[in-house]
Amino acid sequence: MRQAEKERQQLSAKKDRAHGALQETKRELDLAHREVEAAELRKDAQEKLLEAEKLTGQPASVQQVEAQLRAADRALEVAQARVRWRQVKVDAAVALRECHDKELQHADAELDYARYRVLKESGDTRVHAYTDEEFVSKSSDAKSEADDACRESAARTKDEREALAQWEELRGPLQARGGLVSPPVGASGTPQLRGPAR
Repeated sequence: MRQAEKERQQLSAKKDRAHGALQETKRELDLAHREVEAAELRKDAQEKLLEAEKLTGQPASVQQVEAQLRAADRALEVAQARVRWRQVKVDAAVALRECHDKELQHADAELDYARYRVLKESGDTRVHAYTDEEFVSKSSDAKSEADDACRESAARTKDEREALAQWEELRGPLQARGGLVSPPVGASGTPQLRGPAR
């Protein structure tokens, strides 16, 4: 039973860490949205500047502003790709937290069964209201749900890697040209008995 309690504590800590990571990822998404807004403003400013330069009739100036507009457009595309990556990363973080939550529920079911067996072996009359089959069924259901949640987490993590690769592919040429794109924000005692829900 002590091993089950230890595993339960470890899974609880993993769930807490996953929750903290999710909150941080949400903050990073908010930052990425603000960067898109800033990129949109820069592009709008370049478009207005181009209109003004065209009125001057100076080809050299017009060509320079057109180049700046193209750079602003690429910077906006990169910023939007970063938002897509950050959103997928939030989805992955939510799925990971759900995976750890379901794993914790399975650990709770296993711990309940371990406590039941200890009480049963000691002759405690409280166990008469339950059966081994009830605990086994509860644990099996919890494990199935945990397995499903963790498979979903693995799929969302794969999506996150792909979205990151797409953003980095767009970001590379812009950085090479000097574009401004932000980097990724990279006991002992008698146990208490809790029977399966009925």
